[in-house]
Amino acid sequence: MSDDNRCADTAWQTDGKAMFPPYAINIEPLTRLGIPVIPSTLADLSNRDFAGVNLDGAYLYGRNLTQSKFDNASMVGVDFRSAHLARATFRGADLSQAMMWIANLRSADFTGASLANACLSGARLEGANFTGADLSGADISKARLKGACFLGANLSCVRGAQFWIFHPDGSVTHNPNGS
Repeated sequence: MSDDNRCADTAWQTDGKAMFPPYAINIEPLTRLGIPVIPSTLADLSNRDFAGVNLDGAYLYGRNLTQSKFDNASMVGVDFRSAHLARATFRGADLSQAMMWIANLRSADFTGASLANACLSGARLEGANFTGADLSGADISKARLKGACFLGANLSCVRGAQFWIFHPDGSVTHNPNGS
């Protein structure tokens, strides 16, 4: 099974029931905000403020959203596949079940965000800040994590990576199987 199909299956399923059809394109949140939908990859949406906006299920495949602000936004099931989100902020945002594989998220700030069951497979996460974030059930296989901070993050059932967590009390948690 390809990585894309595996992530689609996990990112869009909740207790065995599909939350949205895989690869569904929801343009309503974008048209409501006056964001051009076609051609999707040509629209430059960098440095935009989407703080507190509802973008649940929005199709933002391949968009340039570099340095945009998504703090406290609701983005359940958003499609950020191959999107450019370097230095974007997602503080306190709900990115549950988001599709973010192969996205550029270098130095992005996910402090306190929920990425439960999100697919970050192959994403560029170098220098990203996940302090206090919920990544339970997320897939980070083949993601680039050099310099990423996971202080106080919930990493239960994270799939696809082997890692060691060094806790302030001196204890160490190891995920040897990547699951």
